[in-house]
Amino acid sequence: MLGVFYMCLYGGMATSYHRAPVETVTMADLDAEWEAYKQKFEKVYDSEEDKVRRALWEESLKRVEAHNKEADEGKHTWWMGINQFSDKKPDEVCCGCQRRKHHIHLQDEEH
Repeated sequence: MLGVFYMCLYGGMATSYHRAPVETVTMADLDAEWEAYKQKFEKVYDSEEDKVRRALWEESLKRVEAHNKEADEGKHTWWMGINQFSDKKPDEVCCGCQRRKHHIHLQDEEH
């Protein structure tokens, strides 16, 4: 089940993610990648939220890189990727179930 969660949260088999390790990328390149990520997924944050989301995104990059390195070594049969959930905490994402629960709750309030 945890593997399914990671596929949803980090991109799973749908998109593999290979790049230079985060530790070797310049801050300017990482800044550019963060801006490209936000643009691709239409993310807009105030400055405080941006710092929090950026840190989560960087953690996701490291996790994806570590997993994919192991996948390249044959330790896994699938690769992870970055997606629209990569700047979220695990408790903020549950493959859509949080959204459905919220939607159902709102419907109950309307009736």
